[in-house]
Amino acid sequence: MTVEHDYDHDHDAATDAGANANAARSASAHPPVPRWVDALGWLGTSTVLLAHFLANANRVPDDGFVYHGLNLLGSVLLGYLCVRRRVWQSVWLNAVWGAVAVIALARVLVRLAA
Repeated sequence: MTVEHDYDHDHDAATDAGANANAARSASAHPPVPRWVDALGWLGTSTVLLAHFLANANRVPDDGFVYHGLNLLGSVLLGYLCVRRRVWQSVWLNAVWGAVAVIALARVLVRLAA
C-alpha cells in the first residue's frame, strides 16, 4: 500500500499563510492615508518644482523670499505626507530641506532689515 501525498496542496497552504502574514504586517506598517493628505503631498511637490522653475527661468531670485518660502512650504507639505505614510527617509530629507529654507529665509529677512 502506498500513501500518496498532495505536495501541491501543502505548498499552496504554506504560501497562502505566508502571504496573509505579510499582508497583515504591511497593513499595520502603512495605515491608510486620506486623499486630502495625498493632495497636500502633490501640492508640496508642485510648490518645490515651481520654486525651481521660477528661479531657473529668472522670474524670481534664487536667494530671495519667494524662492525660499516656496521651498519651505513644499517641504512642510511633503514632510507631512511622508510622516503619515511613514516614509522616514523622505521625512528626514524634507526636514533638512525645510531647515535650509528657514535659515535662508532668516538671512533674507536680515538682509532686508539692513
